[in-house]
Amino acid sequence: VKEEVEIHTLLEYGPPAENVMALAERLDASVIIVGTSEKTVLDRVILGSVSDNIVRSARSTVIVVR
Repeated sequence: VKEEVEIHTLLEYGPPAENVMALAERLDASVIIVGTSEKTVLDRVILGSVSDNIVRSARSTVIVVR
């Protein structure tokens, strides 16, 4: 069975997690796919993690890839 997948690539400025979630809302996206990096625990505490923020806050299904 062949299914069609609609993919959008956009360049936005501002807070990454907030922009991704706002865009997903505007596009009525059913899935958000984000990548993750190998940050240390200290990096995550100080800088936060965009993917972690999206996973916790998004209304859509979120898939995190390495």
